[in-house]
Amino acid sequence: NLFHAGQINGTTGYEEAAAQGIVAGINAALRAQGQEPVVFPRQESYIGILVDDLVTRGVDEPYRMFTSRSEFRLLLRIDNADRRLTPRGRALGLVGDIAYRRFEEKYAEVERVRTFLRGHRFRPEEAPDAPLAGKLDPSSVKGHTLEQILRRPAVTLSDLEPVLRKHGCWANVVVRRSVEIEIRYEGYIQQQARDAAKLDRLSARRIPPDLDYHSIDGLSREVREKLSRIRPQDLAMAGRIPGVTPAAVSIVGLQIELRQRKRPSP
Repeated sequence: NLFHAGQINGTTGYEEAAAQGIVAGINAALRAQGQEPVVFPRQESYIGILVDDLVTRGVDEPYRMFTSRSEFRLLLRIDNADRRLTPRGRALGLVGDIAYRRFEEKYAEVERVRTFLRGHRFRPEEAPDAPLAGKLDPSSVKGHTLEQILRRPAVTLSDLEPVLRKHGCWANVVVRRSVEIEIRYEGYIQQQARDAAKLDRLSARRIPPDLDYHSIDGLSREVREKLSRIRPQDLAMAGRIPGVTPAAVSIVGLQIELRQRKRPSP
């Protein structure tokens, strides 16, 4: 087996080649060990988007990776790249003990600060000289949780520094940045997480590798040819192929269900 990366796959750019090189190297090693290949979902990383686009959509010009290619840009942020990919790297044996311990400590601290902000209610007398006073009337947010206050425009954790220090919750700048982003955009992040969960459900519906698309009624000739050529692994991947409509995906899904029902019980 050959594992390709870079321009031979239709991409241009150092980062694109490096991303493919990581995937190719991992899967070459897994192949040599007789293990299943690793697939990076597109809702998990830009590496996943790049590989998925090359496989399902092909290229007619040099491919570059842009954030605009992602349907889940709020989930694929620079501040949470370690949260998304470190556990996978650990499972593959690519993340050492020291790095993984630092990762766990960071997100334990993120959760500790978030828990405090979620439960602590602001009292102006608790921090009379807080920078917050320069942005709004402290009395107007009396009794609000710190998390609610942080959702207000222009308010940052630095504005609440005296309160956080008083309760031993003043964290480093990396943790503070993650906390601020998660709180400020929480509603949008949750919506994208729900959309990603829907994609996960479609991804879980695997397509039998021997499925004969030409025998499925209701599919156009173009769709049959594309599905037969690309051989998508699951319904989510099938739906991302240009020209394959949601109706066609539903027909394929129904065909899979019919095959499963006809399969004799063990």
